[in-house]
Amino acid sequence: PKYKFGIVFTKKTDKKKTDYFLAEILPLKTEIDQSTEEWPSELVLLQGKGKKADERKEVTGVPWDGKGKIAEGEKKPVIVVGGDSTAPPATPEGVKVDLQLQRMLTALRDMRILIDGNPSPNPSLQSDGLIKTGEILSEELKKVYNR
Repeated sequence: PKYKFGIVFTKKTDKKKTDYFLAEILPLKTEIDQSTEEWPSELVLLQGKGKKADERKEVTGVPWDGKGKIAEGEKKPVIVVGGDSTAPPATPEGVKVDLQLQRMLTALRDMRILIDGNPSPNPSLQSDGLIKTGEILSEELKKVYNR
């Protein structure tokens, strides 16, 4: 397995003069073997939409040592990630599949809350759900029928 990507943080300021951070996951120009004991002192990441390395802008940084602030300094600290579990999808089709899966999981969660209800500790978020509402309606209809 290899480390294939790096996360770079950039401090930005919006129109209201509010500071925020932007994180980008960028591919490393040269992948690093996970078995490597000595890391390079400088990392080069590729930024942009070009498919070839020479069509992209190179961003240089240093491996983050876990100390200091992450978006400051002369050279950008880079959090190196990789392997199959943390790598973003390599193709637009992979992104579409991930988005569809996320939407499906969200829809299933919303459907479960609709059917079973939401037993939230916050009273304003609690709901009975369709099953309990149906049981209450059935009991009320039985009362009307028995009169």
